[in-house]
Amino acid sequence: MKNVLSILLLLLVLIASCKKEKASSDLPPSAVKFSAEALAYVKLPVEKYFIYKDSATGRLDSVIVKESTLRTTDVPKYNCPSSTNLFSFCTSHAAYNYEIFTLKLVKFNGSLQEDWYYETANSVPIGSWIVIATDTAMLYFSGTFWYPVTYIQSRYATAYFHSSFLVEGKSFTNVLQFINTNHDNIGDPSYKKTVYYWAKGIGIIKREVKTFNSIKTDLLVRHG
Repeated sequence: MKNVLSILLLLLVLIASCKKEKASSDLPPSAVKFSAEALAYVKLPVEKYFIYKDSATGRLDSVIVKESTLRTTDVPKYNCPSSTNLFSFCTSHAAYNYEIFTLKLVKFNGSLQEDWYYETANSVPIGSWIVIATDTAMLYFSGTFWYPVTYIQSRYATAYFHSSFLVEGKSFTNVLQFINTNHDNIGDPSYKKTVYYWAKGIGIIKREVKTFNSIKTDLLVRHG
């Protein structure tokens, strides 16, 4: 009788264990997303057009949004091997997914086209061992845009918010300005400074690129 009871108890434990394992595997992975506020500045409709004027020459450039995609990538659960010792680096993490956003604008030069702006960002957490479901992951474009703007404030990268900003006689609201330089020595031939102005829901309204011996400023004339 004891043996029968022991077998029944073992079966119950195994069934409960299987159910628990199945329930755990059915749990949705943590989702690490960009904030809606960040996307409101950069997620532009494909084929949206912009006309920019070179402030020095008055030349007009036609630019359109060629790509503006937001996709999700899954990362499976990972457990470090039991043989891992104190001197080897390994981190376990639960299953999660993160977002990848790509923005590409092209400029037309007759029948030819060239990239005017091309950047990709992903919301993957810096430390994959700390995966928390969030919709406020940082969106970063190599010094030309980042959100939240409180991040990456340093000697060479600074962001400002303008409740209103004037470009070519037109006032834009909710404008983010990003200044990025590679170093302080403006007399060095490798020196480069970029200043980007983004209006919420519109895109880039002004762009300045300054190098050792030149400066180019693009101003938004119209868009649609």
